Amino acid sequence: LLCFNGLPPSGPLLAPLSIHIITEEQDDAGKQHRDRVIKASEVLSMIDNDESDPQKKLKYIKGHALVQRMESQQRKNVYYYEIAISLESHFEDIQNWKSPYFMKFKNDEEWKNVKEFFDPKILPNLSKKNTRYEYPSIKWRCCSCYLGDDMNKKYAGYNELENALCKACGKPMYEALRTLIVAYEHVPFYIRESKIDKVYQNPLIKLLQKRFRNLVQGKVDNDCLPVI
Repeated sequence: LLCFNGLPPSGPLLAPLSIHIITEEQDDAGKQHRDRVIKASEVLSMIDNDESDPQKKLKYIKGHALVQRMESQQRKNVYYYEIAISLESHFEDIQNWKSPYFMKFKNDEEWKNVKEFFDPKILPNLSKKNTRYEYPSIKWRCCSCYLGDDMNKKYAGYNELENALCKACGKPMYEALRTLIVAYEHVPFYIRESKIDKVYQNPLIKLLQKRFRNLVQGKVDNDCLPVI
């Protein structure tokens, strides 16, 4: 199928739309995947060298909130998602559909190429061209301010890339942590399903899923074709 959007500023665009019907067997498998309990060994973690307690040095990256969607600077109609995170020493076994954790990459070579984009204590090397991933922002956002109780600081902690300290709370990035900007498939399952899909999903896909529930899965190709 082809999905046509004739309205500016996004249009006119023609997007290929692929749909497949879910069989009863596939539906059962999908439910099992959603309901299964994930383990600590499956999620992204890091060694926190700034943690004084040796028992708490291993930290799990936990997503808390979707901040915004950001368009790629390299490709039109390709999007990344900014997620406010924290580093937690305690991991709680949880069902997949409720999970706020970032899952490990299955491909080690792919992980090696994008690892720096998932470190909230530093910025990725922006001078190095990465064809698989990117940091599409001209600033970094302080997680300490965004997730804190002080609403005056929530959006104030938006800092220039060259600034090592947050202008709102005064904490360095390695302590305050920066938000992660990641591709859709790398967003934690719960945030992806409950936030991104509800807010940003293509209207036609929403309509089909409302009519057929989970028996239809659809995907709109991000690399839309311009219509002249």
